[in-house]
Amino acid sequence: MREDYEIFKSYEVNKRHYINQVTRFFGPRRLVDISPWLVERWKAERSKETGFTEVDRELACLKHMFTKAMEWGLMKGNPAKPVKLFRKTRQRNRFLSHEEIARFLAHLPAHQRAMMEFALLTGLRKANVLNLKWSQIDLAHASLHIPAEEAKGGRDLRLPLAAEAVQLLAGLPRHPESEYVFCKEDGRPYRDIYSGFRLAVKKAGLLDVTIHTLRHTVGSHLVMNGVDLATVKDLLGHRDIRTTLRYAHLAQDHKRKAIGKYGSLFTNIFTKPAAEEKGSRPMAVTP
Repeated sequence: MREDYEIFKSYEVNKRHYINQVTRFFGPRRLVDISPWLVERWKAERSKETGFTEVDRELACLKHMFTKAMEWGLMKGNPAKPVKLFRKTRQRNRFLSHEEIARFLAHLPAHQRAMMEFALLTGLRKANVLNLKWSQIDLAHASLHIPAEEAKGGRDLRLPLAAEAVQLLAGLPRHPESEYVFCKEDGRPYRDIYSGFRLAVKKAGLLDVTIHTLRHTVGSHLVMNGVDLATVKDLLGHRDIRTTLRYAHLAQDHKRKAIGKYGSLFTNIFTKPAAEEKGSRPMAVTP
């Protein structure tokens, strides 16, 4: 009950923050004076102050506020409805290189390192990592289970674990009174990991990196190491292959490099016989 209360309290705090941000810009104006153009202007100006994810949350809050105003008969239309969220107009293709991963991990707080390493070994979503319970782990068979109610796609996920992930889990201390894999000293799961994460990103000198970047890093490196898109889809728990197709360009790059290496094998075959033939060609003898 206490945990549920804290989650609700956090949601209420965030909601008030979003409302305060949008009213800071729109507050002095009458509802009938707010147009889609004005909302677009706010979106552009706000994006100069904070990240795209934050703007999307505030815009979603604004859309909901106008929807309620329509339900209460205060407005006939929703001027924020035609304004698109950044996540629908900007696909994030950022992933971390091996060197960037090492720098990032080196600057993480001690209690977060194992958590982030596990995320990089599995590609799990942030919520699934934070809520992971020991009952979902089968170390003997190197697998984990994400129940449908916790999976974004609404279906059970049974995923294999790499040997490194099994080793990491086996080495973690277990809290005697907590069911959570990653938990605080009092056994409660972590909820706010953004401060430590952002500080590590900043100290590592990384740009355009969010927690979801770790998941995208896993998908990207799987494809670049020759794993087919259908398998990547299953490993990341995508419900629709169209989500996985964002990695298709990396697959093409991998294929291009592969065919390049294959083609180089023939360089000597194609050129050496001609050279040998030229060097061993019998000379014509004039009688």
